Amino acid sequence: MSHLPHALNYRNYLVSLGITCPELLNNIAQEPYINAIFRAHFKFSNSLNMSEDEEQRIWEQLDCWNKVSPIKGAFIFENVKYRLNTLRLSLINSGGLPSAELFKPELGEGSTTLPLAEGEIFATLVDYLVNEMVSGHE
Repeated sequence: MSHLPHALNYRNYLVSLGITCPELLNNIAQEPYINAIFRAHFKFSNSLNMSEDEEQRIWEQLDCWNKVSPIKGAFIFENVKYRLNTLRLSLINSGGLPSAELFKPELGEGSTTLPLAEGEIFATLVDYLVNEMVSGHE
């Protein structure tokens, strides 16, 4: 089964929280994809870098997902790379992990914190996406 019903459910959840700006809604709706790629990376690699082969597989998966429903592939990929690099640099510079804020979607200036990357709706979508990455499906 495709992740599409779960992606739509997550978007509806975001709207129910009052996120109605189309650009903001679209950016935040990319978070499960970022989370899934990040999770899959550490599931199959114990590296804080990505190999060229892994990058190619990620781009292929992003292309598959984009065929199901439009996503922002470059935005997703750059966020994954940014988070990996930030994690790596934090460990190099301080020996500790960065703030958990790094892994939360941004709402913009002056916004309050909302449970955007928490709960069953988000977790279910991420699980589907990770499974699709493992099986190579969309």
